[in-house]
Amino acid sequence: MELQTWFLGILQINLGGKENCSVNDREASYGLEDLKGFHQIEFPIFDDMRGWFRTWYSESAFASNGIDFIPVQSNLSKSKRGVIRGIHFSDESHEQSKIITCVQGTIVDVAVDLRRNSETFGDHSKIVLSAEKGNSAYISHGLGHAFEVLSEEATVVYLLSSEWNPKLEFGLNPLDGDLNIGWQTRQPIISSKDASAQSFNEFRASCE
Repeated sequence: MELQTWFLGILQINLGGKENCSVNDREASYGLEDLKGFHQIEFPIFDDMRGWFRTWYSESAFASNGIDFIPVQSNLSKSKRGVIRGIHFSDESHEQSKIITCVQGTIVDVAVDLRRNSETFGDHSKIVLSAEKGNSAYISHGLGHAFEVLSEEATVVYLLSSEWNPKLEFGLNPLDGDLNIGWQTRQPIISSKDASAQSFNEFRASCE
């Protein structure tokens, strides 16, 4: 699905690539993507001679924009160009939302709608996250998550709303043609676990 982002009148509005910027140094912006529960988040960056500073997470800012998220676990990954991690999702009984931030390099963050009663079931949306831009992605429970590394290396930080439980985490093959995600790399590097994960059609059959 094509990316469309609305920045709630705070930093910018981006519809179909057109930008209209108005800056408010005290606020964060929240983009509403094609999939419900998939948001792009940007806090303002403050630069001076020492470097820069920005807020990474604010419970009150999230709550005021209708996002109920309190992190209980944080993970860190480092990957090289061409790596695809995912598509990962948790069991319905183990609700887990995520905030993804790229603190080194550039990635394409992907959310896949796996909510069986959703009008966009099986659709996906993408956000480019970079350390330079300083943006993050919020992925709510019910969406599968993956990312692809575009830079030579990328370091990614995950904030999770529940602790990781390997018995309740599942996956889809990120190269499944039925999902038609359209990864940029021609020679993707993926784990054996992700490569052997179920297809979307197998997952859909299990939901019936």
